[in-house]
Amino acid sequence: MDLKEKKPIIVLNSKWKKESYKNVMYTCEKKSGVLKRRMIGISFYSVIFAGFLFLLYFRILGRYEVSLSSNWHFVCGILFSLISLYYYVMFLPKLIKKQAEKVFDSNKILQLPFKVSFFEDRFLYENEIERLVRYWTDILFCIETDEIFVIKDTGNIVFILEKSDLSKKEIEDTANFLRDKLVNRYTKRSNL
Repeated sequence: MDLKEKKPIIVLNSKWKKESYKNVMYTCEKKSGVLKRRMIGISFYSVIFAGFLFLLYFRILGRYEVSLSSNWHFVCGILFSLISLYYYVMFLPKLIKKQAEKVFDSNKILQLPFKVSFFEDRFLYENEIERLVRYWTDILFCIETDEIFVIKDTGNIVFILEKSDLSKKEIEDTANFLRDKLVNRYTKRSNL
């Protein structure tokens, strides 16, 4: 079957914005990337921190030793867990957003206007340089916010539709179409 055989149900024109791209990449990492396991790291290092603090407290209480020379391993454990907590809570999210910003700035394809055509079984993303076809069965999730639609597929490719580029009717039609196509994989939120 030829891909141009059927007529698209919805055709939209849009352009990605840097701030949206950064937020979407962060959200995708939280949903299915390295940040998905962030809470495991935070929990683990919080327990390590509490454990070393507990052990240090009872060592000082039991021996009345407050010297650093006899308790250095507890202090090192506490410092290591605090540094690890800082990494997971503060540094990693900033790093991901900074990387997304670098990718957006260095990739001129992301900055081109594009057209998205929704068909019954697939959608077509195209700009002046590339043309991508994605089938609805390959979509991991779709998130609708007050500002954007985000569609992520199994190949780690993310598609962003800015609502500011669409009319009210196009927004409504797109939301209804995606909700019907991606039933359990479609989420509506107020923000990312």
